[in-house]
Amino acid sequence: MYRERVSLRVHGRGCGTLGLPMPVTPQQAPSAVPSLVTRFGLDKGIAACWWRTLFPSLGLFLLTAAFIVTKTGRDALFFQERGLLHLPRAYLGIAFLSAPAAGLMLQLIRRAGPRRARVVGLCLMAALQCAFFWFAEPGGGWWMTLLFVLVPLLYGVLLSITWLLGADLLDRVPPYLLARLYASIGAASMLGGLSGAALSRRWSAILTPQEFFLAGSALLLATAGVNVIAARLFGADARSANPGVLPTPTEVPETRAVFSLLRVRYLAILAGTGVVTAIVGVLIEFQFYSAASAAAHSSREGLRLFANFYMLLNGAAVLVQLFATPFLQRVFGVYGSLLILPTALFGAAGVVAWSATVATRTALRVTEGGIKSSIHRSNWEQSYLPVVREHRAAAKLLVDGMAARMGEGAAAVMLLVAVTTVSNGPESLNLGWTNAVILTGVVVWLCLTVALGRSRNGPELNPEPGEFRPDLPIPDG
Repeated sequence: MYRERVSLRVHGRGCGTLGLPMPVTPQQAPSAVPSLVTRFGLDKGIAACWWRTLFPSLGLFLLTAAFIVTKTGRDALFFQERGLLHLPRAYLGIAFLSAPAAGLMLQLIRRAGPRRARVVGLCLMAALQCAFFWFAEPGGGWWMTLLFVLVPLLYGVLLSITWLLGADLLDRVPPYLLARLYASIGAASMLGGLSGAALSRRWSAILTPQEFFLAGSALLLATAGVNVIAARLFGADARSANPGVLPTPTEVPETRAVFSLLRVRYLAILAGTGVVTAIVGVLIEFQFYSAASAAAHSSREGLRLFANFYMLLNGAAVLVQLFATPFLQRVFGVYGSLLILPTALFGAAGVVAWSATVATRTALRVTEGGIKSSIHRSNWEQSYLPVVREHRAAAKLLVDGMAARMGEGAAAVMLLVAVTTVSNGPESLNLGWTNAVILTGVVVWLCLTVALGRSRNGPELNPEPGEFRPDLPIPDG
């Protein structure tokens, strides 16, 4: 084995030696970079970057498709009979188990390394879904409630460490190329969700909800195969050169140090926004699930309904990402773009308050999910840029790992109190109060976002923000 150092040139401008070792045999050297890529006017350096980008892109495409397929089967089973009344307990479980799930994955990464941890985690999730195939039953009993909790938790962790594959393989790529490469990885993830929804829609006529777990397991194993191939091709350097990506135990901030960041006005506002965002998101999702459970009278109807919903949700996200996000970011900037989601939700929630039907609640959920995963997510990640680099890991842990979960827990408690008064089934559940909470929360969200933009130049913040790379794999619930 030997390593070939690749010199990268873009439009005739040299940018030095990348130092991307390519473990190939001497016989493979002439074709180490695919000739198909170089035909488009790219030299070997550019082609090597895109060749490395292929593996995290394909991995996220398959994993996101598996996530949507599994969620479709889960929802079709869970929301039969009285399953909706068990949903607040599931929300509480997600809120309390998110940090332990991330901690367990960090321990696995430290003990087995990121390459093995990715493969082991994917295989364990595939085995768990095979178990759900045998034991899952319609309704919201304890077993199905556990399933509802584990799917977003474990897939959130798996998506995080699969994103870290891109950080591993592209860690030495020049910054001016990373934007294009990461954009292609993000597009692959969104297309994976759309493809998973399309597969679910087609399979809804021939598969049972339990068989959707097996289909998701097959996609998980395919994702594990992509990671194995990437480890073999880039085994010599399929690790992070950036020590911040996979922190050692001494680098993980203590709880006291994390909460001390709340003394910084910018981070306190960011954490408050995370709490309000989570409360609004949970209540909007519960409204949709309430309408969907009333409309789906069998598992087959549930499969079609949720497959169509995820198709609509992911399709809207892809269209917004392709045609609206770049323009809006140029016109409004980061903090102006962060106002788009709460403004849209205020209008959509007002329509639901006036006419609470399946169509209006679905439209509200699609608005929330589609804009959040496209416009809002990219700008939300950039809102960490003003935080000094040494504190970004702790800030992300505080906001996305703690504050957001506190908001989800608060919303779950509200819903738990509401469902305890129900005696005749989900159809007698009164959700009128959720519209008032959502509208109030959106107004607070708008005010906090405006305050966030005004405080971004505080004395405790980074005067020259650089490129943001998430340091801790916090599940994205």
